[in-house]
Amino acid sequence: MPLLRRRKPRKKRCRHDSKELEARGLELRIPEGGELVLLNQFLILGALLFSLGVYGLLVRRNAVMVLLSIELMLNAVNVNLVAFESFLRNAGAGGQIFAIFVITVAAAEVGIGLAIILLIFRNRTSANVDELDLMKW
Repeated sequence: MPLLRRRKPRKKRCRHDSKELEARGLELRIPEGGELVLLNQFLILGALLFSLGVYGLLVRRNAVMVLLSIELMLNAVNVNLVAFESFLRNAGAGGQIFAIFVITVAAAEVGIGLAIILLIFRNRTSANVDELDLMKW
């Protein structure tokens, strides 16, 4: 059940309408038996996940941990895509479709990235990113 939807004329109006949503032609719906989760809460969660991913990417030196940090950043993007799609609620479900594409690309990236890291580990016996100078002779 979407939290926001286009207003349709009906007999009984929701008593939780806000003036800002009313001005945009949207109606606030509170789910039965649950609390309301706002868009900014999802955006804050996505920002925190993305920040953790950037921190892990910059600080970690193990190649596997770098890959995990990239995955965390991609998941933060997915949270934001689905949150915006749920907020705008169009018929195309564009945010969810883009999230599925991001998940597909992330799965391929993990497969290829881990294969490369395993080959480098076999040759160098180290997965430290600072020691990866294979292009130097």
